[in-house]
Amino acid sequence: MANLPNNTLLTAYNDSPTRRTPLALATSTNGGKAWTRVAVVEDAPDGSFHYPNVLYLPQSVRARCPA
Repeated sequence: MANLPNNTLLTAYNDSPTRRTPLALATSTNGGKAWTRVAVVEDAPDGSFHYPNVLYLPQSVRARCPA
């Protein structure tokens, strides 16, 4: 999870109760009480995107899954 400069939280997560796909991004503007999915990063049907994380750098935002 990353806290962006405008106090928006950003997280990467697996948007499925049973699978490791799709990999999605969501934001929260109220301290994590409610989340809105803003993007699907990967949606491979046979994908397995474990333990996603987000890194905020002043010039960009990176989402990745460890190998």
